[in-house]
Amino acid sequence: MKEVLVLNGKWWTPATPHQVTEGEMTFDPSKGAILKLSGLLKESETCAMPFEIVLGETNEGIPVTMIGSSGVWLARPYRAADAGELDIPVCSSLCANVLLVGRHYLSPKEIGFKGFDIDLSHLQDWAGLDEQDGTDPIRPCALSSDCGIGQLGKLIIELEDTGSCHLALRFDGEVSLDKGIDLVRQLRNLMALLMHRSVQELRVRGVAGGGSGEARPDMMVDIFYPSFARDRSAGPLAPEDMLLPLRHIRADLGNIIAKWFSANETMPQVLDLYFAASHSAELFPETRFLMYVQALEAYHRIRYRNFEVDPAEHAERLAIILASIPEQYREWMRDGLEHSNEPSHGQRVREIYRDLSDVMDEFVEDKKRFIYQVVKTRNQMMHLEGDSLVLEGNDLVLATTRLRLLLELCLLKEIGIGKEKMKAAVLNNSMFSRIRARSESPESE
Repeated sequence: MKEVLVLNGKWWTPATPHQVTEGEMTFDPSKGAILKLSGLLKESETCAMPFEIVLGETNEGIPVTMIGSSGVWLARPYRAADAGELDIPVCSSLCANVLLVGRHYLSPKEIGFKGFDIDLSHLQDWAGLDEQDGTDPIRPCALSSDCGIGQLGKLIIELEDTGSCHLALRFDGEVSLDKGIDLVRQLRNLMALLMHRSVQELRVRGVAGGGSGEARPDMMVDIFYPSFARDRSAGPLAPEDMLLPLRHIRADLGNIIAKWFSANETMPQVLDLYFAASHSAELFPETRFLMYVQALEAYHRIRYRNFEVDPAEHAERLAIILASIPEQYREWMRDGLEHSNEPSHGQRVREIYRDLSDVMDEFVEDKKRFIYQVVKTRNQMMHLEGDSLVLEGNDLVLATTRLRLLLELCLLKEIGIGKEKMKAAVLNNSMFSRIRARSESPESE
């Protein structure tokens, strides 16, 4: 899905299969599907509501289904009218989120998938196919018989005749289109964490079942949907560019995937902030810094104690304080003390750092100074304190990289990576090895 797809053919709605209109479909990975018609679909003449589904057939005879979470919308009617005649569109455009190529669906209820075949950028590098010397080739094998997440059944790495490979998700039952795309995106994001690079879907094919109890044979359907993940890496990835190539985690991959899907359920905000900060090239340094800080705070709220003293004890002392002041000030005081039992941001960062200090101390010369600078800079940015930041320029970039390291260690811990393997992964990583060298000898850069 890296390239723009253009399909020319005829188009209609399920309710009016004999009323076809010529048009050109363009799918842009960053925008979705746009269908430019030479006229107007029959139902649009009397109804302005979005279509559930629009069907098409390319000039080569390939069936196409347009569908979106909010329907297929009429976007731009181009009108022409003569005096005394109705103002009827002579051409129009339709927009949708998802394009299914290879099968017609008459209703969203029919759409269900038993699995997905997923081609990702750099997957061959991660699997280490180019490293094989012929003595221990990777063979198609089920890496997990049960990942333990709802309907998820197993993940298979399949070799292709070309020497490349793809991931095959196979479910115990069928999943909906939206659920399936969500699972594919989550798996892509896991690969991005393990590879330590932005990873993009190159091709996604669904194993389509009958749907609605219909007895139809399984078939492969190409699925196109917008993706903001962009692979900007030039050339192949070397093992030192990644965090955890397949050969380091092959025996544990099933458990890692299960824990990753669980993390997506429990901490979606943390993961959204992490991937936005790590894989968006067009960010100001200050924005990236704040996103990592916010992600760490959210992580602490989920995984650590979110109060300083027992809530019952705090409620008791709060009542004593409020009873001791004039009544007209109590509401004001209550608002001011609403979050008084929560850890400060500095306490949150210190607790996370403490639990990962065995690794972090390899990259930070002075722990107290680092945490002070991070917290002070965060407060300056959030509350507009002072004329200049404690961390600016290269110092801000370096601190931001260390915050990324701290957050990634949290995520590796979430998927069951032990401290020794975690430490080896970051010490051997090309990005983090640079800041470690700086930590050991500042004059070296």
